[in-house]
Amino acid sequence: MAKPNRMWIKPVAVILAMVLGCWLLSSLFWRFLTVLTVNSIAFSPNGQLVAGAGGWLTPHDGNDLGGALWIWNARSGTIKQRLTARFSSMQVLRIVAFSEDGSTIAAWQGDGRKFLWDVESGRLLQVQEPAASLRAQAVIHWTQRAAESSTQLLPFVTSPSGNRLLAQSGIPQRRIMMSRVQRALANYPQEELRALSAQNLWMATYQQNEKVFKGTLRIRCLASSRASQVLPEELGESYPLKFSPDNKFLALSQHRTLHFWDLRQRRLRLTFNSQVVYPLSLAFSPDSRTIVESGGYGDVEMWDVTRGRRLHHWVVG
Repeated sequence: MAKPNRMWIKPVAVILAMVLGCWLLSSLFWRFLTVLTVNSIAFSPNGQLVAGAGGWLTPHDGNDLGGALWIWNARSGTIKQRLTARFSSMQVLRIVAFSEDGSTIAAWQGDGRKFLWDVESGRLLQVQEPAASLRAQAVIHWTQRAAESSTQLLPFVTSPSGNRLLAQSGIPQRRIMMSRVQRALANYPQEELRALSAQNLWMATYQQNEKVFKGTLRIRCLASSRASQVLPEELGESYPLKFSPDNKFLALSQHRTLHFWDLRQRRLRLTFNSQVVYPLSLAFSPDSRTIVESGGYGDVEMWDVTRGRRLHHWVVG
């Protein structure tokens, strides 16, 4: 009886070993030789969902390796969508925002390229190139992008229909502003804008002190002539900052710490011990009762502001 021909086993085994080796090397690369960041965080209009946008960076030089988007259920803490495809031009996502009805989500790369997804299915609806015409629109929301030595403000702008799904990055921070904010900043040319509240009622500015390499953080009410609030020196280097929608608090994030400044009582009201090492973004829920913080090592935390307790801690990957 003739023996079966098993010469094919060795080449197949070699091929399988090569495939397995490539997979292991790729996994090790993305696990140990890249840094996953969540640059921007946002609540849906009804407060039921949280979206985070970011991507992969090389730790030694910060080069972009691709973008990622996550959507969580704010109540249960479970992940609803994980969209980790490598987007065009291999750039990380810098900003995320929901549409007014909450059915669509948009995210922008650093060059202004915009991606639209359906929230329910996670299907990519559209990719839009940066539009120069957006430069003529009015700024209604601001967020900050972390940089080594400077801060670049990336504005959200409104379309003629009132839709919030438009943005243009890289615009100089004082080029397009509401007239009230523009007039206020003109009086303080040495200060840079760090945060704006709803209805432009409050603004937070930062002034660098070159002699001591520290800065001063101030809060001004744009609707009155009251003196500005100068925050304590230990809060001067806080980043990022976010006003609550009800205009009662300013949230200030630091390394593993989250502070809440009471705007009416003009004092520090709350302090939480966070696990976010390198904070990049803050977002309040529409009712101002919950806040989400995201950071540079994939950490995302949700806090109940009224009770002072941590609700969820996510580590994206």
